[in-house]
Amino acid sequence: MAPPAWWAERNVVTNAAADDYAALNQGQLKNFVRGAVDEMNAKLPGGAGTALNNLVAGWRANAGTADDFAAANVGQLKAMGKLVRARLVELNLSVPPLGTATTDDDDNFGEPGTLRQDKHR
Repeated sequence: MAPPAWWAERNVVTNAAADDYAALNQGQLKNFVRGAVDEMNAKLPGGAGTALNNLVAGWRANAGTADDFAAANVGQLKAMGKLVRARLVELNLSVPPLGTATTDDDDNFGEPGTLRQDKHR
């Protein structure tokens, strides 16, 4: 399946081959969410909404002060995905159903995330 065009347009991905099973870092996660927020602001009525815009504004204001090369964990990845998904639901847009959660599904803040999980979350 081809990625959405906005991923390249918003510099979320490049044409370079990526190792989808490589560890995801916090800067990559932020870049992906920033791209999604910019795309939502450009194309959706009401844009990305207050929560997402405030989150990204905080990142932009603190650029260079965070350790963006630190590993992003699955819990952080899920938290970002939930914010984006909540906004789409709020706008009554069609979103695919979430998978069935396991007992430890919401408690993986110690498990490192991967690039593949970021793309598919």
